[in-house]
Amino acid sequence: MNKLNHNAMKLFPSKIEVNALAVLVAFVIGLCLGLLIQVIDSNSLEVYIGLNKSDQIALASAVIALSAFGATAYSSYLARKHNRISVFPKLDYAVVFSNSVDRIGLFLVNNGLGPAVIEKWELLVDDMPYRAHGIERFEQLTTFLKLDDTVNYGYFKPGTMFQVGEAIELFAVSTEPYSFGRNDQIRNALQRLKITITYRSIYQELKREKVIFNGSKYFQKNFGEEG
Repeated sequence: MNKLNHNAMKLFPSKIEVNALAVLVAFVIGLCLGLLIQVIDSNSLEVYIGLNKSDQIALASAVIALSAFGATAYSSYLARKHNRISVFPKLDYAVVFSNSVDRIGLFLVNNGLGPAVIEKWELLVDDMPYRAHGIERFEQLTTFLKLDDTVNYGYFKPGTMFQVGEAIELFAVSTEPYSFGRNDQIRNALQRLKITITYRSIYQELKREKVIFNGSKYFQKNFGEEG
């Protein structure tokens, strides 16, 4: 998470500086134009554009005011955009099998810069929706996966808030009694699962992201095990 934060903060300043410079340039141009209108010979302006001196002063004031308004509005837009980017979440999963921790299995973590709002949770078992197997309760899923353990499953209702740095169990059991045979049983169960979580930032207008755990592909890629 520290690396992600560092990279994000490294990128933001240069972009903000460029945009701030554009705002400043636009404001200066508008200001100069407004002042130019005031200093140019009023008789010349009256001849060429049909404005008397009072109209010229009003025009100059309007140009300066509009430039200031435009600069302020754009600066406000940049600030809002930066705020949205700076709180974007990044969900990922972690598979843990170690006797040095209390729980082993599959976990969901938020390594982003802001909280995630869960919009959808999907679970496939053997490439089919779990309910297609007649599974209505997670206890039935544990039996279907041929596990003797008490498994804790992570389930998210739409709108669930997931904070930065938080880790949630998606499929986890107690580490004890720790054994390679028991770990193999849990891995075999995880290979049959595919979990997809759709989430977004706390800002509604930002795009949706997905984190997908495909057990078969994960263990094949990392351990060369067939699903």
